[in-house]
Amino acid sequence: MKKIIFITCLILSIVSCKAQTIIQSRQNFYTDTPDGGYYQDVNFLLDPYVGTWVYTNGTTLLTIKLRKIINFYNGKFYSDLLVGEYQYIENGVEKLNTLSQFNTDYPIQYDHNLFSSNLLNTNDKPNPCTSCNNSISRVTITYSDDVKDISGSFYIGLSATSNLVAITYISSTGIAYSGGDPSNFTTWTQTNVGTTIPNGWYSFIKQ
Repeated sequence: MKKIIFITCLILSIVSCKAQTIIQSRQNFYTDTPDGGYYQDVNFLLDPYVGTWVYTNGTTLLTIKLRKIINFYNGKFYSDLLVGEYQYIENGVEKLNTLSQFNTDYPIQYDHNLFSSNLLNTNDKPNPCTSCNNSISRVTITYSDDVKDISGSFYIGLSATSNLVAITYISSTGIAYSGGDPSNFTTWTQTNVGTTIPNGWYSFIKQ
């Protein structure tokens, strides 16, 4: 009888684990994942973005490096995600460089200056990409700007003409928050400090 009970519990446990696995897709958002579940990149939708990407315009360069983390536990559930770092040089002057942190395995991987597990359709708002490959999911990458103490987003999609070209919209409000109750942003002071990287469209080439 004990053996039957054990096997029954094991089967129920396996079924429960499977039921908690959310497949990453354009239709499933990572916040849909239940506590203890797994937001899993079963179809390798994040993989095309892994690597080094460079935007150049004269003496202005923006380099981003991305790698994929498997089965990261964020305190509530597990997920596959992209993390990375970047360097920004404007008119030959380096404004920001976090590339030395690229291989660091933080206890909280969100401490990287670039991180993402969100997927978008080509024409999803904000900033639809009409020149992106509609068969490949776009990704939203959150970036941290330690110079201005702000954050923003990279909306990245692969070009319809080449998987080695990433069409990217960069967006940030340029607002820094300080003071107040950490659990209540309405109590924080807001200061418009602008952005280090200008908002707008960028075309990256994979190296």
